[in-house]
Amino acid sequence: MSQMEFVDQIIAVASKCGFQVDINRNGSRQITFEHKNITDDHLRRVFQDIVRNRGLYCREDMEQLVKGRPCAVAPFFDLAIKAGLCQEVMDDRRKVYKFEFGSNAAAPAA
Repeated sequence: MSQMEFVDQIIAVASKCGFQVDINRNGSRQITFEHKNITDDHLRRVFQDIVRNRGLYCREDMEQLVKGRPCAVAPFFDLAIKAGLCQEVMDDRRKVYKFEFGSNAAAPAA
């Protein structure tokens, strides 16, 4: 799965689940979660971070990446599960999400 396929899939599932999906004033697609937005740029950075973390990702990782959007983190993971992109697993007594993108998900350039 490519970065853009990831973004497109999350946005499509968000729309199907009834979240507001629109274009912001900068021309970026965005999903609105309880008065906070996640843009396609945020989603691209999340994808890159997930790949960098070898597919294991937790809420704290995302909160660090998209600071100031804590109410968007939980719904993002719910959408990722509904999209079939990840599953919830326990790792050292904490909840993490295991993403599998296949061989097309190359690690971002350093």
